[in-house]
Amino acid sequence: MPFAEAIAGLIDQHRARLEAVTAGLDDARATRQPAPGEWSVNETLLHLIGDTASFPREIRSALTGTNPPQRLDQAGGAYTSVGAEDRSVAALRARLFANLDATKAAIAGLPDEALGNTQQIEGFGDVAVGRWLRFTLSGHFDEQIKQIEAAASA
Repeated sequence: MPFAEAIAGLIDQHRARLEAVTAGLDDARATRQPAPGEWSVNETLLHLIGDTASFPREIRSALTGTNPPQRLDQAGGAYTSVGAEDRSVAALRARLFANLDATKAAIAGLPDEALGNTQQIEGFGDVAVGRWLRFTLSGHFDEQIKQIEAAASA
Protein backbone atom coordinates (compact mmCIF):
# COMPACT_ATOMS: atom_id res chain seq x y z
CA MET A 1 0.00 0.00 0.00
CA PRO A 2 1.40 3.42 -0.89
CA PHE A 3 2.52 5.50 2.07
CA ALA A 4 0.00 8.29 1.34
CA GLU A 5 -2.84 5.76 1.48
CA ALA A 6 -1.57 4.38 4.79
CA ILE A 7 -1.46 7.88 6.29
CA ALA A 8 -4.93 8.66 4.92
CA GLY A 9 -6.13 5.42 6.55
CA LEU A 10 -4.74 6.54 9.92
CA ILE A 11 -6.52 9.86 9.52
CA ASP A 12 -9.78 8.06 8.74
CA GLN A 13 -9.40 5.80 11.80
CA HIS A 14 -8.77 8.76 14.09
CA ARG A 15 -11.67 10.68 12.61
CA ALA A 16 -14.01 7.74 13.26
CA ARG A 17 -12.82 7.52 16.88
CA LEU A 18 -13.32 11.26 17.37
CA GLU A 19 -16.78 11.12 15.80
CA ALA A 20 -17.75 8.25 18.10
CA VAL A 21 -16.51 9.88 21.30
CA THR A 22 -17.89 13.36 20.58
CA ALA A 23 -21.23 12.36 19.05
CA GLY A 24 -23.93 13.72 21.30
CA LEU A 25 -21.42 15.18 23.76
CA ASP A 26 -22.91 18.34 25.23
CA ASP A 27 -20.87 21.51 25.62
CA ALA A 28 -21.04 21.43 29.43
CA ARG A 29 -19.34 18.06 29.54
CA ALA A 30 -16.91 19.01 26.75
CA THR A 31 -15.61 22.00 28.72
CA ARG A 32 -15.33 20.20 32.07
CA GLN A 33 -11.86 19.20 33.21
CA PRO A 34 -11.85 15.51 34.15
CA ALA A 35 -9.43 16.24 37.02
CA PRO A 36 -7.46 19.28 38.17
CA GLY A 37 -4.74 20.07 35.67
CA GLU A 38 -6.13 17.77 32.96
CA TRP A 39 -7.44 19.11 29.68
CA SER A 40 -11.12 19.06 28.85
CA VAL A 41 -12.38 17.62 25.56
CA ASN A 42 -12.51 21.11 24.05
CA GLU A 43 -9.01 22.02 25.23
CA THR A 44 -7.65 18.84 23.68
CA LEU A 45 -9.55 19.49 20.45
CA LEU A 46 -8.02 22.99 20.34
CA HIS A 47 -4.57 21.46 20.79
CA LEU A 48 -5.18 19.06 17.91
CA ILE A 49 -6.52 21.89 15.75
CA GLY A 50 -3.24 23.71 16.26
CA ASP A 51 -1.18 20.63 15.49
CA THR A 52 -3.11 19.69 12.36
CA ALA A 53 -3.18 23.25 11.00
CA SER A 54 0.53 22.90 10.25
CA PHE A 55 0.33 19.53 8.48
CA PRO A 56 -0.50 20.76 4.93
CA ARG A 57 2.06 23.60 5.21
CA GLU A 58 4.80 21.18 6.27
CA ILE A 59 3.92 18.84 3.38
CA ARG A 60 3.98 21.67 0.81
CA SER A 61 7.27 22.93 2.19
CA ALA A 62 8.83 19.47 1.94
CA LEU A 63 7.63 19.06 -1.65
CA THR A 64 8.86 22.47 -2.78
CA GLY A 65 12.05 22.55 -0.74
CA THR A 66 11.11 25.88 0.80
CA ASN A 67 11.53 26.90 4.39
CA PRO A 68 8.43 26.07 6.39
CA PRO A 69 6.42 28.84 7.95
CA GLN A 70 6.75 29.10 11.68
CA ARG A 71 4.28 26.93 13.53
CA LEU A 72 1.79 28.74 15.67
CA ASP A 73 2.79 29.13 19.29
CA GLN A 74 0.20 27.56 21.56
CA ALA A 75 0.57 30.35 24.07
CA GLY A 76 -0.26 33.07 21.57
CA GLY A 77 -1.30 31.31 18.40
CA ALA A 78 -4.47 32.14 16.55
CA TYR A 79 -5.99 28.74 17.16
CA THR A 80 -5.86 29.11 20.93
CA SER A 81 -7.28 32.62 20.87
CA VAL A 82 -10.63 31.08 19.96
CA GLY A 83 -11.05 29.88 23.53
CA ALA A 84 -12.52 26.50 24.35
CA GLU A 85 -15.45 28.07 26.20
CA ASP A 86 -16.40 30.22 23.19
CA ARG A 87 -16.93 27.34 20.79
CA SER A 88 -19.18 24.31 20.76
CA VAL A 89 -17.67 20.85 20.63
CA ALA A 90 -19.35 20.45 17.22
CA ALA A 91 -17.65 23.58 15.86
CA LEU A 92 -14.25 22.53 17.19
CA ARG A 93 -14.68 19.03 15.81
CA ALA A 94 -15.63 20.47 12.40
CA ARG A 95 -12.54 22.69 12.43
CA LEU A 96 -10.30 19.73 13.29
CA PHE A 97 -11.91 17.58 10.60
CA ALA A 98 -11.36 20.36 8.04
CA ASN A 99 -7.65 20.33 8.94
CA LEU A 100 -7.52 16.55 8.59
CA ASP A 101 -9.31 16.76 5.22
CA ALA A 102 -6.75 19.36 4.07
CA THR A 103 -3.96 17.00 5.12
CA LYS A 104 -5.49 14.13 3.16
CA ALA A 105 -5.84 16.41 0.12
CA ALA A 106 -2.19 17.48 0.44
CA ILE A 107 -0.94 13.87 0.35
CA ALA A 108 -3.50 12.41 -2.07
CA GLY A 109 -1.74 10.54 -4.84
CA LEU A 110 1.77 11.45 -3.71
CA PRO A 111 4.35 8.80 -4.46
CA ASP A 112 6.35 7.37 -1.59
CA GLU A 113 9.43 9.24 -2.80
CA ALA A 114 7.69 12.60 -2.32
CA LEU A 115 6.74 11.75 1.25
CA GLY A 116 10.37 10.79 1.78
CA ASN A 117 11.44 14.39 1.18
CA THR A 118 13.01 15.78 4.32
CA GLN A 119 11.79 18.85 6.10
CA GLN A 120 13.07 20.81 9.07
CA ILE A 121 10.20 20.37 11.53
CA GLU A 122 10.12 22.05 14.91
CA GLY A 123 10.87 19.56 17.65
CA PHE A 124 11.91 16.85 15.17
CA GLY A 125 14.79 18.35 13.19
CA ASP A 126 15.40 17.23 9.62
CA VAL A 127 12.94 14.39 9.04
CA ALA A 128 11.07 12.76 6.14
CA VAL A 129 7.67 14.41 6.11
CA GLY A 130 5.84 11.09 5.66
CA ARG A 131 7.60 9.53 8.64
CA TRP A 132 6.83 12.62 10.73
CA LEU A 133 3.13 12.48 9.80
CA ARG A 134 2.89 8.77 10.55
CA PHE A 135 4.74 9.18 13.85
CA THR A 136 2.58 12.14 14.88
CA LEU A 137 -0.67 10.40 13.95
CA SER A 138 0.32 7.06 15.48
CA GLY A 139 1.81 8.48 18.67
CA HIS A 140 0.90 11.95 19.82
CA PHE A 141 -2.44 12.18 18.02
CA ASP A 142 -3.48 8.75 19.29
CA GLU A 143 -2.60 9.76 22.87
CA GLN A 144 -4.66 12.94 22.55
CA ILE A 145 -7.68 10.95 21.35
CA LYS A 146 -7.30 8.65 24.37
CA GLN A 147 -7.32 11.77 26.54
CA ILE A 148 -10.51 12.95 24.83
CA GLU A 149 -12.09 9.53 25.38
CA ALA A 150 -11.18 9.62 29.07
CA ALA A 151 -12.37 13.21 29.52
CA ALA A 152 -15.66 12.50 27.75
CA SER A 153 -16.41 9.56 30.02
CA ALA A 154 -15.33 11.27 33.26
